[in-house]
Amino acid sequence: MAVEAKIGTTCFHCGDKVEETPYVLDSHTFCCLGCQTVYQILSQNNLESYYRYNTHPGKSQKLTEAGSLLS
Repeated sequence: MAVEAKIGTTCFHCGDKVEETPYVLDSHTFCCLGCQTVYQILSQNNLESYYRYNTHPGKSQKLTEAGSLLS
């Protein structure tokens, strides 16, 4: 069964908008390989509860137009 991810959705880990080809793992959509990898590490070590404490617990690493990191 194929999982279809749509561009324009948000990343399961950091909450950023998925603007390019999405990464999909366990029916979750990620904006980049980094977010997918963090999720995979947590999942493989039975630490999925990390995601219960915040809707998007990961910190975005994308820069604003001014050159600073998004908060």
